[in-house]
Amino acid sequence: RVERLLRVYDKYIVICRGTYEQDPNKRIIEVPSFKELMDARNHLSVPIVYEKINNVKCRFYVEDIDKIYLYTMKDVSQEK
Repeated sequence: RVERLLRVYDKYIVICRGTYEQDPNKRIIEVPSFKELMDARNHLSVPIVYEKINNVKCRFYVEDIDKIYLYTMKDVSQEK
């Protein structure tokens, strides 16, 4: 499923090569779905950052001035 998201939303997603450094002063807001993350992205007009953690987990981030919206996808091959 992650490959599909990367393909379909390619123009909105940048791929992080290495570790994504979060600003500790920003509040983390975990969103329940990629759709919710896209809503935040569309509202803020900023890119989504994709970070692969391992073979079964990845994260997508959208940064605002004082917040980071985070969507974590686990077991990417089986998520519905």
